[in-house]
Order: sequence, then structure tokens, then C-alpha cells
Amino acid sequence: VAAMGQGIPPQELEAAERTGKAYAERPRTKSSPAVGNPEETMGFPGWTWGRSKAEIWRQVARDIGGEYQEGGFSGTDVLRYQSGEWKITLDTCEDSTNENTHIYTRMSAAFENKYGLYFKMYRVGFFPSIGTFFGRQDIQIGDPHFDANFIIQGNDDDKVRWLLRDPTLKDLIQAAIPEELIRSGWFGARYPDQLLFKCGGVLKEEKRLKNLFELFRAT
Repeated sequence: VAAMGQGIPPQELEAAERTGKAYAERPRTKSSPAVGNPEETMGFPGWTWGRSKAEIWRQVARDIGGEYQEGGFSGTDVLRYQSGEWKITLDTCEDSTNENTHIYTRMSAAFENKYGLYFKMYRVGFFPSIGTFFGRQDIQIGDPHFDANFIIQGNDDDKVRWLLRDPTLKDLIQAAIPEELIRSGWFGARYPDQLLFKCGGVLKEEKRLKNLFELFRAT
């Protein structure tokens, strides 16, 4: 929210455009297909044996200066963290079909999207038949390793490249969506001006949760 809530210097946007044009002329490298059983990776990412979600989320809240609130009998537990003028929220949600109910970990933050940039990124191998997003093809940012491992789709190629010019931000994205979440994790900005991360299962790994908060602060 820090980067997307501020203005983009024109010279940096021009540099992002040059990067895209130069990289488009390079041959694409084919990444390895996804491996592993999706049923094994979706349900328990970051599982920590012996400690409940409430214990771990409370500890994370204490460590980062956030607030953990129990949902009670019928509500949903929530961890809230204030980063400057933006409020970042961590909770879980359910997606029910006729026969099954899937639980997801979700982090979100509303922010002022001054340039109307919307995007979605996920590991190569996640829903390979999803097609295009906003009618656009995969955006190449000029980083061979990142481009080979992530699908990035959005409504403005140059602004996406500008956002991902920061190596620290790319490291945080790779930490937030490791290979074990290849079938269930994604990160992006969507209408109406909301930054969102979502993955299958209940995330209970302290380090990864803290990395997610750092990712949202930096983005």
C-alpha cells in the first residue's frame, strides 16, 4: 500500500516501458510444470503442530503491534494491523459448493489507488486453464527468474513493471507464495481499490504471516 498509494515519477514509468520493450525481444524460457498433489498442498500450508491458530495469530499480533480479535461462537477471528493510514486485515473465509466447503486464509487492505492499477499474480502451475486477466496476456517484467516462476496479469504492463522494480518486494512475494502454495495462493490489487492475498487452508506459520504483513506494507 505504500508504493501504490503514492505517485509514480514519470521517468520511472518510462524506464519500465523500455524494460518491457527490450525484454519482449528475448526468447521465453519454459518453466517446469507443477508437481505434487494439490490436496496435500492446499489444506495445511505453514502448519505448526501443537499450537492453535488463535495462539499463533495472537503471538504475531503482539510481535508486530497489531490487534487480535476473537470472532466468538459464530464469528470469524481477525488480526488487524495499522500501517500508517492503511488498515491491514487478516482473517479466514469459506467457499461452499453443493457438497464441499473450502477454508481460505485472506489478507486485505483498502487503499487509495491513485493510478487505477489492478493486477493478479500467482505461481506458474496455478489453475493453468484460467486464461487471461483483463483480456491481457502474461506480463514479463524483465527478471528471468521471477518471470519463469510467476504469472502476472493486469491492466497496465508498464505500471506493473514499475511496481516490481524493487527486489525486496519481489522477495516478499516469493516468500508469501512459496512453491507449496502453487495450487492455491495468489496476490493482487482488485476493484474497488483493495490489495488482497488468498491461499487455501489456515495459515499458521509465524514467519510467513509476518512476511505477508511486510509485503502489504511495502506494496
